[in-house]
Amino acid sequence: GCMIGPADAAFDEWARISLQVDGPLTQVGVYADAGAGRWVFIGADADGADRVSAKIRALGRFAVMKDGTPPAIAHVLPETGSVVDADVEFSARVTDNGAGIKQEQDVILELDGVPLIAEYDPEADRVTATADLPLTAGAHHLAVTVRDAVGNESVATADFISR
Repeated sequence: GCMIGPADAAFDEWARISLQVDGPLTQVGVYADAGAGRWVFIGADADGADRVSAKIRALGRFAVMKDGTPPAIAHVLPETGSVVDADVEFSARVTDNGAGIKQEQDVILELDGVPLIAEYDPEADRVTATADLPLTAGAHHLAVTVRDAVGNESVATADFISR
């Protein structure tokens, strides 16, 4: 990593930090030292063939780190094998311990292959959605896709029946 000081200096405008990367630019990003052993992802813009950059508002300690771990998806509802009412709510717990999930459009719920309008609540690590129309009776397939800020992706699915 590199230290750019003084650490308490902040700018009125955004500045850009660019760091050299040894190896491919996949799954790497710029992280800022948040203290107490915590590093926070701040960006991963490719900058030429061997550099990655991010916008900063203050000086401090920065490092390039690799995040090869995809987000975790748990508690997908309805559960596979369940029988539900036609107005069921869809939900899942989504977490990422690396770069993090930075954009709502990186959390996708699809019902029978059709994207639902999903609400991602990063504070609660939860995504929820409802179908525009009541579900038709019979079998349905829910797919939850989550991408983190450096492109790692996870998919979880559930197959259930609507009354």
